[in-house]
Amino acid sequence: MTHGAPGDGVQGAPVPVVDRPRLEPLVARVLGRPAGVTDWQGHAVYGGYGAASGGVYRFRGHARAGGGDRPLPWSLVLKVVRPSPRASEAPAAWGYWKREALAYRSGLLADLPGGIAAPRCYGVDEGDDAAWLWLEDLTDAAGAVWPLDQFGHAARHLGAFHGAYLAARPLPAAPWLCRDWLRTWLGRCAGGMERLAAARDEAAVRRYWPGDVYERALRLWGEREAFLAALERVPQTVGHGDYKRPNLFARTGPGGTRRTVAIDWANVGIAPLGLDLAHLVAWSCLFFAAEPADLPELDRAARAHYADGLRAAGWRGDARLVELAQAAATGLLAGVHPWGATAHSEAQRAAIERAWGRPYDEAAERNARVRAFALDRADAARALLPRVR
Repeated sequence: MTHGAPGDGVQGAPVPVVDRPRLEPLVARVLGRPAGVTDWQGHAVYGGYGAASGGVYRFRGHARAGGGDRPLPWSLVLKVVRPSPRASEAPAAWGYWKREALAYRSGLLADLPGGIAAPRCYGVDEGDDAAWLWLEDLTDAAGAVWPLDQFGHAARHLGAFHGAYLAARPLPAAPWLCRDWLRTWLGRCAGGMERLAAARDEAAVRRYWPGDVYERALRLWGEREAFLAALERVPQTVGHGDYKRPNLFARTGPGGTRRTVAIDWANVGIAPLGLDLAHLVAWSCLFFAAEPADLPELDRAARAHYADGLRAAGWRGDARLVELAQAAATGLLAGVHPWGATAHSEAQRAAIERAWGRPYDEAAERNARVRAFALDRADAARALLPRVR
């Protein structure tokens, strides 16, 4: 029997029931030898906005292996994925709910180049309406709060990962790989941006779009096709699709070798150079993993480390493509996101505070500051557009 444990779980979230026959082969893979599970418990790690379409749970317990008397501790993470009401049944589309399970089953995530890795996968259980992914329980070697230099390591690993597919490895051709992620995501923002255009004088909206941010965001929205076209012209590689700090873990191996382990491969697919880097900088800050005041320095350092990784992997393309792609992607990802385009009700404000774990006003201020930075990066991309082909 399993039960939710107090402490680091999501209170009140139900935990899937698992039995010993299912756990024992998984635990044997964790321990590297046959083992008899003696006890276990589970608790919810994550629910958030995505709870209706799944959840993440940690199972811990003990097992005896090889006739030993001392029980050995083990732990596993279970990610449950279900189709959401907005999920697509088209394999290459944004939101295809089976993609991560297929990626693990295919072996793609077991052999990633550069300094990127996925969690070890111990098993995948698939059904018509859910997939259960049994994954490695990760610990971050750099701690909960990353210093800026750790973002640099993650950027360099990302560059080496992308560069491998640009210089030597063929792009995978699986039909379930995500394509046109950014274009599709912007399409889902269209309704909010239309509402924004009609809300020029609403004080509650202006707190998210202060000063000239409102006009600059609408200008960028009007130019989005030119920015998307530029991103479609730059070299295409394999993208993670959500390469932000909450999805990344620092790992130090034998001899001090560093790697970045990325979780949540639901958007893995073919993507333009620099898009994942935009996630690393802008969305890490948006998700309270970096400070807005550090954005200019973080942006410059991450881009330099990313370029180093590309070169180390053998890519010898025009360095201006990196800045154009990252700047254009940052503008589109964080400059025209319509969060705050309409005033939030008290219930919505409370839900936002629960999801972010921060006061509503703090989330609003951070959103505005990241948006202003992203629009500055869009200005840089706009200046580069006529000079880089």
